[in-house]
Amino acid sequence: MSFDRVTKAALIGSLLLPSIAQAAYWSPHLGADVKYWNAEPSIGINTDNDLLYPEVTKAVNLYVGTRINGYFGVDIGYEQSANKTGSKTFDGTEIFFVTQETAGDAAKVDMRLHAFHLDLNFYWEIVRRLEINFMMGLLYLHPNTHIMHLTDGNWIEFKNRSDEKWSGSYGIGVVYTPIDNISLRALVAFDHTNRISYIGYDEDNQYFDLHPYKNATTFNAGIIWNILPPRRTKSCADFEYR
Repeated sequence: MSFDRVTKAALIGSLLLPSIAQAAYWSPHLGADVKYWNAEPSIGINTDNDLLYPEVTKAVNLYVGTRINGYFGVDIGYEQSANKTGSKTFDGTEIFFVTQETAGDAAKVDMRLHAFHLDLNFYWEIVRRLEINFMMGLLYLHPNTHIMHLTDGNWIEFKNRSDEKWSGSYGIGVVYTPIDNISLRALVAFDHTNRISYIGYDEDNQYFDLHPYKNATTFNAGIIWNILPPRRTKSCADFEYR
């Protein structure tokens, strides 16, 4: 690119920046949710597997973000589930990892799910102070997993790891702002938790790679502290701007 083109681009940018800055209205906020993650096990070998892997249920979600104008916003946050444990004593007919289990042996799976997330939001005010919230995001899933196995009367821990996975997320909810600095949010979202994997070696040192969870339909309910009041969009009820 020539010097003249760089100069022209810089000049155009300097002329557009004030317009962009004037059009944007930044409204930063802090949020906290109680989350029901609803990640259920379903490995598909036989129905008894659902009794071993723990269901991921209760979690918390903390995030920071901003409204860019009346319609769009972005959030970045961290989610963590409660620690859950699933266990099973084998009757000798099950295949849980690689080979058929021995009657009288047992296993325990201890798991806590962590995730960082980046969300893009679209808000539409349907009546005064009540908005529909459409969300699309990315999750960086990190399961913290331990697998213990009872073999010949002794508990051993499998050589196991759970790799971090990128996952998509999308949802729809409502945001109610009774006063300018406080909003209440409820959100239903869909997380691709089927990407969670267990990778390791069983009691006979045989390799396994399992994806024991279904995709999750999650439910969030929480509170948002608006550091600056969000700009109201044109309302279907009163057609005002602020």
